Amino acid sequence: MSACTCIGCLRPCRRAGAGHLDASAFGYCLLHAHHYCRRATEAFWRRIKVRAFVTRACIDEELTSLPAVSRLGSQMAALRNVAVPVSMGSPEFDGMSCGPFLVTNARFPASHTLGKHFHDRAVVGLTLAGEWSSVVGSTRLANSPGMLHIEPAGDSHVNEFGSQGAHVVIVQPDQRDTLLQPFKSVLANAFQISVGFPGLQIAERLQRELCDRDDLTPLAVENLCVDLLVSTSRLQRTRNEPAPAWLLRAVDYARARFLERPSLRELGYVAGVSPGHFSREFRRLYGMSAAQYLRRLRLEWAAERLRKPDDPLAEIASAAGFADQSHFTRRFKRQFGVTPAAFRAASRAGI
Repeated sequence: MSACTCIGCLRPCRRAGAGHLDASAFGYCLLHAHHYCRRATEAFWRRIKVRAFVTRACIDEELTSLPAVSRLGSQMAALRNVAVPVSMGSPEFDGMSCGPFLVTNARFPASHTLGKHFHDRAVVGLTLAGEWSSVVGSTRLANSPGMLHIEPAGDSHVNEFGSQGAHVVIVQPDQRDTLLQPFKSVLANAFQISVGFPGLQIAERLQRELCDRDDLTPLAVENLCVDLLVSTSRLQRTRNEPAPAWLLRAVDYARARFLERPSLRELGYVAGVSPGHFSREFRRLYGMSAAQYLRRLRLEWAAERLRKPDDPLAEIASAAGFADQSHFTRRFKRQFGVTPAAFRAASRAGI
């Protein structure tokens, strides 16, 4: 096949890079909504005997709008009963295969809907920006930044994107690989969980590896994917053991007032139990002390403030409740592996 061929699963060709064909030789990829080489693709579909549907829909009718093309792609996939790539409908995406993982970094357009479709691998999606929903039957699962979303392989669903579109890093594990057997249960059911900044950090590191590749990128990507599945599995185990209502009440109070640094006595009072009992149950169910949890919330809040270039580091440190900037820097680096200044620089560079 020609290097500029797109059959819905290969990288889209670019007009500028295919000067041997004139403009009339280009169409749009049904699954990716990108320019593709008409001649090579038409020949391919002719060989596999589905040319009639594809050429009528894509070549003769000249469907060039992104919503129309994506909708048609979903209809075609449903008609042929085949899985579609997670990049369907994304005008800007990148991806690679590393060991048992397919990783895709994709941006989806605003106010866009992808009709009913399914994927041949489980989807582990981490939202970096924007909002979107996955609709399965009458159930709508809404996603926002910091939310991790799992769809089992083969589950049919509809995707709807909000007014700002969405930026999602997607990991697709090959569950046949023995390395992934410990994660079989976590990938078997659709669910969502907030992973906060630690999860976003893994997604951003995956994005950075995809954008700036070297000979160690496959190993780095595979390790990050395993880290993500381990973190998700542990979070799911915590969530599967229901916390008592009094503890949830105190946790909600802590999340609403973490910048005020509530004391253990105050949290116990809100929960209606002794400080000692509250401390023991919190550690058992959340895997950390209440003080560590509050500090993590403050650091995650500070990390979001660091994305705004005009906020001075000293001001952020003070607002987050740290004694001074050096104290803040030590805690931040211990939590996230980089200094606040390095984190801000990376955010400015878009990595």
